[in-house]
Amino acid sequence: MPLPQKLNKFSTASPVIGSYSWKEIAEGTGIIDYYVHQVGNAGSVTYKLLTTAQQDWEGATENHYSNVENLTVTFTSLAFNTSRIMEGTAYITFYQVVHPTSTAGTGSGKVTISIKKNAVEIATVDSETRTLAANWNANGGVDFLTVAIPRTKFNIGDVITITATGTTSGACDHDITHEPLNGDVTIPAHASAGGPFTISAGTPTYFKTSLPFRTDIE
Repeated sequence: MPLPQKLNKFSTASPVIGSYSWKEIAEGTGIIDYYVHQVGNAGSVTYKLLTTAQQDWEGATENHYSNVENLTVTFTSLAFNTSRIMEGTAYITFYQVVHPTSTAGTGSGKVTISIKKNAVEIATVDSETRTLAANWNANGGVDFLTVAIPRTKFNIGDVITITATGTTSGACDHDITHEPLNGDVTIPAHASAGGPFTISAGTPTYFKTSLPFRTDIE
């Protein structure tokens, strides 16, 4: 995006103030990836959406997973320092697992992802339902979800909020992972049964949300 010629005459700076791939220019959108990071430990844990995956504060009791057994976990971005327009298709990747709390444990779980401008929902999508069998057999896997984002303007000071809400039935625990560096995650048995359950590196263990933003200026 070059500066106008009349401004170049008085500037010693590079005439390029931004760059986009040909695909982003053709589509008019650019994708920004957000990774969930844990902030704090034990009883004072919050989760932030950051655009660079880096080592976060991994507490001994959190260990990069969250229990979503009929619970909601909230992830929040930093505040925008310039206006942006979100529009297009969002992609969400995370690992969820249900594991039994007894040898006869059966049940199932799914996760509903809600994308919000501040506290106002703009899009929602459900994950696959994971169903377990008895005899300590856990059921886990990667969910790759897509959802359409209507044209939404974020002003200075606004934040992106993403919530993950589990809907769980039966005698099972239900967890999602959010290891920003994609390492091993070990989930202990919440009821001293049917665990621990380890997801090895190489399987996506991060919680990544790829959001579409307009590259044109309104």
